[in-house]
Amino acid sequence: MVVIQRHFESQIAAWAQRAYPNEAVGLLVGRRLGDDWDVHRLVPAANLATTPATQFVLDPTAWFDAEQIAVQAGMAIVGIIHSHPDAPARPSVHDSASGDSLGRDLVFLISTITKNGMRDLTAWQWDGREYQEIIVQWN
Repeated sequence: MVVIQRHFESQIAAWAQRAYPNEAVGLLVGRRLGDDWDVHRLVPAANLATTPATQFVLDPTAWFDAEQIAVQAGMAIVGIIHSHPDAPARPSVHDSASGDSLGRDLVFLISTITKNGMRDLTAWQWDGREYQEIIVQWN
């Protein structure tokens, strides 16, 4: 399960809306508690993809920035978040191709964003072959 504070929803929606019609990407800072993730912060990253409307390439310097933020807060990088403009909040072919490189320890959040705002947010975990959906709990 991924636990996200309810007030965080508006920040995620605004972040994804700013990138629209391209995919937004960022890192998630929080705590891993057994099989659950407790997300506390979104660290936006530049999308360096040559086709940013349909895929993302995370700016590697963002990982360093997020790591510093996490250490200062006594937390860790727990996941990656990105948006799908006008598309379902489920892993795309591009997302699935990068599953092995992202690993099993990170949660992968995907939001559907439209010109009118965020419609959906889902969470996924790579099992070594494909992404498995996991529950998002808003507190």
